[in-house]
Parts: sequence; structure tokens; C-alpha cells
Amino acid sequence: MNGFFTLETGLRAIRAQLMASRVIGHNIANSRTPGYSRQIAELQPSTPLQFSTGQHALSLGTGVTVAGIRRQREEFLDRLARFHLSDLARWETLRPALDLVEIAFGEPAGFGPRQACLRLWDALQELSGEPESGTLRHSACQEAESLATTLGSLARHLDEQVQQQVAAAQDTVAEVNHLAGQIAVLNHDLRLAAILKTQPGDLEDRLDLLLDRLSSLAGATSRREGDGTVSVHIGAAVLVERDSVSPLILEITGGQLRFAGAGGSEVVPPSGVLAARRDSHNQILPGYQDSLDTFARQLAGNLNSIHQAGYGLDGSTGLDLYRYDPAAPARTLALAPEVAADPARLAASADGAVGDGYGALSLARALTGPNFTGQSAAEYWASAATRLGMELEKVGRQVENATLLAEQAENLRAQIMGVSLDEETVDLVRCQHAYAAAARLISVADEMLEILIARTGRVGR
Repeated sequence: MNGFFTLETGLRAIRAQLMASRVIGHNIANSRTPGYSRQIAELQPSTPLQFSTGQHALSLGTGVTVAGIRRQREEFLDRLARFHLSDLARWETLRPALDLVEIAFGEPAGFGPRQACLRLWDALQELSGEPESGTLRHSACQEAESLATTLGSLARHLDEQVQQQVAAAQDTVAEVNHLAGQIAVLNHDLRLAAILKTQPGDLEDRLDLLLDRLSSLAGATSRREGDGTVSVHIGAAVLVERDSVSPLILEITGGQLRFAGAGGSEVVPPSGVLAARRDSHNQILPGYQDSLDTFARQLAGNLNSIHQAGYGLDGSTGLDLYRYDPAAPARTLALAPEVAADPARLAASADGAVGDGYGALSLARALTGPNFTGQSAAEYWASAATRLGMELEKVGRQVENATLLAEQAENLRAQIMGVSLDEETVDLVRCQHAYAAAARLISVADEMLEILIARTGRVGR
């Protein structure tokens, strides 16, 4: 047996404890680094020495070695956290869009369509009592024009919101593609690390941080491959495979926002920011735009039929009260030019008789009758505002629930991957004692060898 066997055992122990202390130091240095996963130096007995005494085969331990550096990470917890983070990102993106619609509706501030309908009703009611009053005619025309302006302003606001969703989605797609490119570069490095059999702990931390962000943006999922790389999917579409990327493309087809991947195939983000942008552009905002257009058509149709049958102060008849482009009713609704130019042409009379205000009264009753999808004009907008409020309340609850679930998932993940300075300090002290003991072992072995070498054969001299 090699006489320096004990020295070698002590040296292995010193090297192993030094490596473990370096890993602990790395953990401490990155305790505040976002996405960092705690690393552990895995110690195991080194290969034992086999020898025979003649009658028995013996195995003698040779000390300790570092088998590898393990990253503290649970794939299941990563998937759980990313699922809830993407869900939270979706609801948090939807809420501001609805908030802006609520502001445009002017509820309950008092400047929305419902209030404009009520003001027009008041003006027509007053005009029916004094149909020959120029002041009241001018006031009624102003309120009618104000209602059209309010609807047009709200329609243009919704149009702007739709365009903003497109612009925001384009920015998000650009970020998704940028992140995908970074993941492809990391995949190349990870595959090289697997070939060289090195420990890519920090590379994998960077990769997981990118995957977290991608899940929030597009609900992306990932799968570990046998060569150490990850493939990334959005729905059923492949975004990243090894070091190749299939860039995401934003398209507007038939007025619908959609995303396409390789070969033009549609990509459907299941959650995340992109799903919220798509839903806002394709469903939520168009729903309110349709409500506006429906109301504008019904308003013009109901009031025009009454106004055409009535008479103005100058005897004019057969005139419209409102005009609009059928392709965009709410955006183009305006007071008829003839009436806007001369309030005397406002058909306040039903039969043209002097002092008859039944035409104005009929116009006012049309606003309060069930002429707007079975409701009065004010009720129509009150229902729309109520529906919007309920939608906002629903989204608010979803944000609260998603926030709670995301925090819980993140806390569970942090318990595994997070760095505790107290725990690292204890481990560092343990390494220090083991290192000191190994150094003492070497000192003792050195003294023993010195006695053996220096004093052997000198007894009795």
C-alpha cells in the first residue's frame, strides 16, 4: 500500500471542502439575483482501494470527491408558477382596456350617452310646450347634435383603443421573438455543456428566467430535451427548437387580430399578454362598438320616421333629423344639414298647425319608448354601463384570484430554489471545520511519515 495514502485522502478532502465552500460563496453572492437557483456541491466517497491480504479481499475508502454541482429546482413548480403567471398577466392586461372604456362611457361622471339622451329628452319636452320658441328650438338642436357628437367621440375612442391593442401586440410579439432568439443561443450553449459534461447551472437559471417571461407574454410552455436543450411552444406551435426559432408574426385578417408561425399557420396563445390583446381587439372592444352602432341606427331610424312626418316652423316636412354612413353609423352620425343650418326646420309640429308641439313630444316619447332593443334610450345605456361594470368586477376578481395563486406558486418555488443566508452560513462553518480536520489529518500523516523516513533503522545507534 502506498505510504502516502493518508496524505492523498486528506488532500481529496481539502479539495472537496474548498469546492463546496466556493459553491456556498457563489450562493451568497447571488442571494439577491433574480431567477438564481441555489446550488449544492454533491459530495460522495471516492473510488475505494481494493487489495487482498492473502485470505481476504478488502476495500479501503480513499476519501471524498465532488460528484457534481446540483441546482435546486423543481420542474413541476416551474410549470405551476408559469401557468399562474401567464393567467395573471392576461387578466392584468384586460383590466386597463376595460377601464378606458368605462372612462369613455362617462359613467357615473355625467357626460356619457345616457346623460346626452336625457338632456335631449328634456329639451324636446320643453319645446313641445313652446314649439314656436327660437331659443328652445336652438337648444333642442344643440342637444340632438351633442348626442351625435357623444356617440361619435365614443366610437372614435373605441377605434383608437383597437389600434392601440394592435400596436401593443406588435411590441409584445417583438419581445417574444427577441426572447426566443436568446433561448436559441442558450440552447446552443447548453448542448455544448452537455457534450463537454460541464455544469451549466447559471445558464439554466438565465434560461428559466426567459421562460418565465415568455409564459407571461404568450402562455408559452417548454419541454426539456435529451441533449440538454429546451423546446418552446405557444399552444400547438413550435417557437424554439434547439437553436432554431420560428418567429411569431402578427396579422390583421378580416378585421381580426391573429398570430402566425412558420408557414403562416395560426398560433393561438392560450393565455398571457398576447391572449388579452387578441381578446380585447377581436371580442371585447368590437362588442361595445356594435352596441354603439346598433344604438345609432335605431336612434336615427326611430327619430327620422317621426321627424319626416312632422312640420317645421317654416312649413318644411319630409326632412331627416339625423344622417349617417351605414358602414359606420356611430362614427358618422350627425344632425341633418338642413336642420343644423336652420332650427326652424326642426319638426316640432305633427300637423303644421300653429302652436302644435306634438311632433316634439313624439320625438321625446320615442326616446323613452322601448325602441332601442326593447328598452328606452337611457335604459339602453344604463344596461350597457351595468354590463361594463359587471365585466370590470369580474376581471377585478380574476386579477385578485390570479395574484393570490401566482404568489403561492412563487413562494413554493422560492422555498426550493431560494438562497437562505442563515443556511449558507451554517454550511460554510461546516465546510470550514471539515477543511480544518482534513488539514490536521495531513499534518498528522506528515509527522508519521517524517518519523518513518527519518528514524527508521537508527534505534540503538
